[in-house]
Order: sequence, then C-alpha cells, then structure tokens
Amino acid sequence: MKKIILKTIFTACLLFQATCYLAAQVPTIEYIYDQAGNRVSRRVIPLQQNIKKHTVPTDSIEVVKDFLGEMEVKLYPNPTKGLLLVEVTGGKSDKEMNLIFYNGGGQALVNKQATTGLNNLDLSNYPAGWYILQVKAGTEKKEYKIIKE
Repeated sequence: MKKIILKTIFTACLLFQATCYLAAQVPTIEYIYDQAGNRVSRRVIPLQQNIKKHTVPTDSIEVVKDFLGEMEVKLYPNPTKGLLLVEVTGGKSDKEMNLIFYNGGGQALVNKQATTGLNNLDLSNYPAGWYILQVKAGTEKKEYKIIKE
C-alpha cells in the first residue's frame, strides 16, 4: 500500500513539474477589448529566454571596419549567435542603402533597406554556417563573410 501511495505522489510531482516547464515555454498573449466587447488588439509578449537570445554580448566583440565610398561600415559581432549589427556612418544620408543577406548557395534570405546609423539583422532563425552580407549604397557595393554560430 505504501508503494502505491509513493508511486502516486511521485507521478503527481513529475506531472506537476512537466506542466510547469511546458507552461513556461508558451509566450503570453494579451488581448485588448473595447467598450462593446470587441477585441481590438492582440499582442504576444515574448519569453525572457527569447529576449536574452537577441542581446549582443559586450565581451570580446570583434568589429569588422571597412569603407564603402565615403561611408564607414562596421559589422559586429562576427561570428554572431543571432543578432548582427551594421553601423553606417559618414557619407550622404540621401543614398539608398540595402543590406542583402545570402546563404552559401547564393539565395537571398533577407533584403532590408538600411539607414545611416545602427541597423540590425536578426539571424537567429537561420542555421549555423557561413553567409554573405552585401551592403549596397547607390552604385557601390561590398560583400562580407558572416559566420553564424
């Protein structure tokens, strides 16, 4: 009888821990309603672990510095774990700039319009490997090898 009670308690504790673990993995969804009861907004609140994944560690950041015409381009961190920052300074701010991210096979994965200042590329959805980032400003362009860990 004691063995059955102990097994039941142990199983209940295991189920409780598994439920708590799974509940912690689901992002919170917040709904906002108007006075008539109609839903007007739905917002997903990300998990803390997802937020931590997108932060850039400040220790041992390797910065790639280069010039594209009159503009200075800085890429960091390279290698990256998910968030790649591209900082563009100097030059004319009216030039149209694009950041095009290619995989090893030459397929364009991201084509993002860039601005003077800090631009970020979220690469966390792509597998580890090497990629090519092309920075285009007007008729000038440069390519950089990016390592995703």
